[in-house]
Amino acid sequence: MKRRCCKFGLLLGVVFAATGFYSCDTISGVDLTNAVSVEKMLPARLEKHIDPEAAVFTIRFGTTSDFSVSMDVASVDFIAPGAAAATNYAITIPGNQPPREGRVIEAPRYDPLTGGLVSRKLTPENGVRLREVDFSQIASNIAKGVAIMAERKMTLDGIETYTITLTPDPPRVAHTFRLTNKAGTELGAKNGRAAPITEYYEFDFIADAQGNVVLNEE
Repeated sequence: MKRRCCKFGLLLGVVFAATGFYSCDTISGVDLTNAVSVEKMLPARLEKHIDPEAAVFTIRFGTTSDFSVSMDVASVDFIAPGAAAATNYAITIPGNQPPREGRVIEAPRYDPLTGGLVSRKLTPENGVRLREVDFSQIASNIAKGVAIMAERKMTLDGIETYTITLTPDPPRVAHTFRLTNKAGTELGAKNGRAAPITEYYEFDFIADAQGNVVLNEE
């Protein structure tokens, strides 16, 4: 799906309160287009705060900067070993700050592979162990998304979010991510003051466990 939008300025410091993402200054993220960095750094950063044996349901990566390919925040829904209920951790990717803990609401969830809602009880048996999550597909999926953008004469300027949704039975993995392309910047006004306004395009993609990437044009 392609949508034309506007951003005020290039560094918004966005706070993803609804998903547990939060902004933090002076932190360095992981470049999701770099396969080596993704495979070596992402698991290590998450395991600083989450037990590798924890049952994981959703991992969301985000950025506090506009038009960046580096993710510097993560939000993880999981059940820790021995815990009775699921929790959410919002984590800075460097992992040098305490995570922010939040509740996980067990409401029907959108299934990106089918386009419908699914109701799923979050139990240790319904999650995937963090140590078993395969991050190796991320950079490849983004490269395939960039190729689809190139067919439309667009280039990659940033990654807004990347989400992995997991379930072991039946074994299903869904990757959803949003890539952006800057269309141009002009001077506008915000709150009565001059400010740069950047027009851009958003591309939403869905990928399955086999690495089949499609553009969601709904």
